[in-house]
Amino acid sequence: MARGLSKHIKSQMEKKDNNDLLKIWTENNREEFSDQTFDIIEEILRSRSIPIPEQKFMKIFYGRFRKKKLRPLRDYGNYRGSGSITFTDKGIHIKGRHVMSIQARWRIGLAMFFGSLIVTCGMFAPGFILIYLIMEYLWLKRKETVVSYINIINYVAKPKKYLVGIDYHAPKWCTPAVFKSARWSEILETLREKIPQRDAELIVRPPLSPKLALWISIQIFMVLYVLFFIIFSLTIWIFDCLFGIPEIKYGIDVIIIVFFIWILPLILSIIIARKKYRKKRVATRIDGSEVINQRRYL
Repeated sequence: MARGLSKHIKSQMEKKDNNDLLKIWTENNREEFSDQTFDIIEEILRSRSIPIPEQKFMKIFYGRFRKKKLRPLRDYGNYRGSGSITFTDKGIHIKGRHVMSIQARWRIGLAMFFGSLIVTCGMFAPGFILIYLIMEYLWLKRKETVVSYINIINYVAKPKKYLVGIDYHAPKWCTPAVFKSARWSEILETLREKIPQRDAELIVRPPLSPKLALWISIQIFMVLYVLFFIIFSLTIWIFDCLFGIPEIKYGIDVIIIVFFIWILPLILSIIIARKKYRKKRVATRIDGSEVINQRRYL
């Protein structure tokens, strides 16, 4: 089958004159012509003793877009299903289907809800979950988004999931794009060749101000305080229902309550804040070398 296809492509290309072959070769449109076609064109040009000119830069990758959030991207991926990402000299072409704007989703969802009520005379109406799933995964808009390299905010990869996320300046419902492909490493390598300064794993974080560090520590403490208070109260209530607990007196009982509700959350908030903002982030390049991005200490 492959040999028959190769012979067919070669017979079609041999019918073309040199100018047509050179035009196809230099344009390097990998979406219109396959890699096998370009190999055959190169072979024909060499057999005709014609110098091989340089091709325009183009790389195309096929895969599936996923609704995933890869930190530090701003949001979940807004493209869904199968599609492609094409790299050119000027930027990237993202071809696939993305969700609609919030306003459009609300309008269509309400129309589906009330339309079903009218058609069925009030007997049936789709629920919120069903409408949400339809608008998120079925009712999508097919579009090819062209993004120049200067409009790319950042990009990041998740090797274990074969995912590459690209965030760029565009309407909220068109960005970011989270792409799953077996060739994720080639996509990441191409991005690092074109715009290495936008690699989210290698961006140097600005130093954290003391006020911001204190505010973050307070936020973590308050969350832990509420969580431990709820857990402690539920534990006391369960033991009281099962075994009965005597009234709390001053002494060891007060010390236990203060420790669990105040001191333990405070200690954990300090530990979490220090680990989160002192941790060194290591990004591994395709060639195996490591680049260390040091965060400033609290």
